[in-house]
Amino acid sequence: MRTLVVRDDRLGDLVLTLPAIDALARAGDEVTLVASEANAELVAHDPRVARTVVLPGKRKARWRAFAGLVRRGRFDRVFFFRPRWPLGWIAAALGVPVRVGAFANLDALAYTLRPRQHRSASRHSEAHFNLELVRLAGVSEAEPLPAPPRDVRSAAPGVWRPTKVAELWSAPLPEARLAVPDAYRERARAWLGATLGAAAPRTRPLVIVHPGMGGSSRNWDAARYRSLVRELVRAGDVDVIVTAAPNEVALAATVAAGAAPAAPIHVGYAGPLAHAALLGEADVVVSGSTGTMHLAAALGTATVGVFAPIRASSPARWGALSARARFVLPPVPDCERCIGARCPWWDCMDRIGVDSVEGLVRAALADGERG
Repeated sequence: MRTLVVRDDRLGDLVLTLPAIDALARAGDEVTLVASEANAELVAHDPRVARTVVLPGKRKARWRAFAGLVRRGRFDRVFFFRPRWPLGWIAAALGVPVRVGAFANLDALAYTLRPRQHRSASRHSEAHFNLELVRLAGVSEAEPLPAPPRDVRSAAPGVWRPTKVAELWSAPLPEARLAVPDAYRERARAWLGATLGAAAPRTRPLVIVHPGMGGSSRNWDAARYRSLVRELVRAGDVDVIVTAAPNEVALAATVAAGAAPAAPIHVGYAGPLAHAALLGEADVVVSGSTGTMHLAAALGTATVGVFAPIRASSPARWGALSARARFVLPPVPDCERCIGARCPWWDCMDRIGVDSVEGLVRAALADGERG
């Protein structure tokens, strides 16, 4: 079965699609993946993906390139894990027999299988929705996640309590595992040795703090990440590194300055695999709801995610797919969308205390020691 998968948006979205790609590969499909230029390297060494394609950014060139890909590939089916108008219509016009995607916009009218998934209601994990599409196409290896139980909320209506993501689902979590070549891991270890001044193996746990998130949702502010770094370093029992995307260097510097001397900074100039390799060496990664959190979880690293109370951004949908994931939300009611200063809880993210996040980090470290 020749299968085309279109997942060319954000890093975290791609990671949460890996369980669906895994199911397709186990079913014997030859998977061609359309990925973004920034993320294509992430699956370049993944045995489940036969080929990775990056489409041009300009609209008409993109359409022509996609049409050429479909003609050459002679695909039996195509999965649109995010609608990309008019790619569905191009696939239909060129005769791809099975076209699968959620009914979200007019492009879905070109799909042969188009369930209404209502993803923004956050009743399931994003990985569940992706697996649901694959199962709908007849792939029995794609076992969907059950819905999160209602009792994950605290006694206060609409308020999530800090917990492990594993408590959200009663069934085992599918693996969003990631293939990182040994050469990247060795470079990450060499950088850590040179930066921390310690020969391998390290004797203290490593905590990575990643304060940026690309604006996909509300985040903790730099001052609170900075305070977290200061408190972790002050305790003297862990090493702390601040990581950043190339456009977040100034933010990382502000956060790292919370320590005295400043915590080391690692900037992801070398691409997503180099970033992933470093995350795989950490004991805990602290971040907002962003791709770094999902990368860390896919490598088996414990995560602490700082989430906004916006329903579409809920950890029930966007929490890291790992039994070692923890998250925290502000103690305010959930909201449909952020309306800024008009909201009586407009300072919601400021209500997440540094001590709460540090406590989750300490709990994750303790779990790691017991494990």
